[in-house]
Amino acid sequence: MKEWAFKVFKNESGNSDFLKWRKKLPVRARAKMEQIITKMEAIKDWTQTDCFTPLTTHQGIGEIKFFIGKKQYRPLGCYGPGEKEFTLLIGAEEKGDRFKPVTAPDTASSRRKLVLKDGETYTDEY
Repeated sequence: MKEWAFKVFKNESGNSDFLKWRKKLPVRARAKMEQIITKMEAIKDWTQTDCFTPLTTHQGIGEIKFFIGKKQYRPLGCYGPGEKEFTLLIGAEEKGDRFKPVTAPDTASSRRKLVLKDGETYTDEY
């Protein structure tokens, strides 16, 4: 039984940068991310896992963490718009404690505001 539903951010034109980012990932990275999300869907409390961490620098934003080889992948998202929903806002990587793209946390924060204001317009099913 699923505890959580995952959504993706989409812009007003209906396009999702996150889904475009996911599509460009290497096959192993995409498979690992799907495995983690499937695991997260079934867990009530993600704070007890090693695959999710709230960002301390951007309130309300969390990162899904996984490695493939030496590459660190960090999809960023937020809780909402509905109860027991988590919206993937932007795909990112991390290298040397810096996000790539560098603006990923700020972009995620801006998108979170839109999702919480009008989730129907700015989200789609994952």
